[in-house]
Formats: sequence, C-alpha cells, structure tokens
Amino acid sequence: MSQNAPIREQVATRLRQLRLERGLSQTALAARVGMREGDISRYETGERSPSIESLERLAEGFGLSIAEVMTLNQREPSSDLDVIVSALRNQPNKVIAIARRLVLALLTDPP
Repeated sequence: MSQNAPIREQVATRLRQLRLERGLSQTALAARVGMREGDISRYETGERSPSIESLERLAEGFGLSIAEVMTLNQREPSSDLDVIVSALRNQPNKVIAIARRLVLALLTDPP
C-alpha cells in the first residue's frame, strides 16, 4: 500500500489485509461484527468509507483498537506466528484449547 494512495484506498487495503491475516471471509467478518457482507465488500474496494461506529465494530472484530486498524503506513508482512495468534485472538476457550493440543501434538510427533 503506497503512502501516496488516497486515504480511502489506504483504508480499503488495510481492512482487507486485517481480514485476510485472520483467515476470515467477508461473510464471516460481517457476521462477527454484525454488518452486511455487502458493506464489508464496499469498504474493502474503497467504494464506501466506514463510519466511526463501523470502524469501532470492525476494530473489535479484529481484536484491535481503532488506532491499530487505522495504522495506514506500510507494514512488514506478518510472520506465520503472528497470523496464527491473530486468528486465535477472541476465539472461544474451546477453540484455543483445541489449537493448543494440536500444536503440542505437532511438537511431540512432527509430520
């Protein structure tokens, strides 16, 4: 994402990046934050800009603050570990427990 790109394009790119880093479809993100899938799509294409209220809901859905969501400067690609941690953030304890068991199983008996 170029820092010279219009702000709407930068926000669109950032929202898409955050969604993909968490392994979410537009449908899943919309359900998570109580929005319509079409709104998520329009935000990610830059067709529309999210309101402050929508940004707040999206930030909560990503497990981030609004400031973190609006960090528009170029970031280094997330490491695999960062992607995994982000995907597990805000998941139910049952999902985290399963993930923990899977990791431990892989460490004790690598593929």
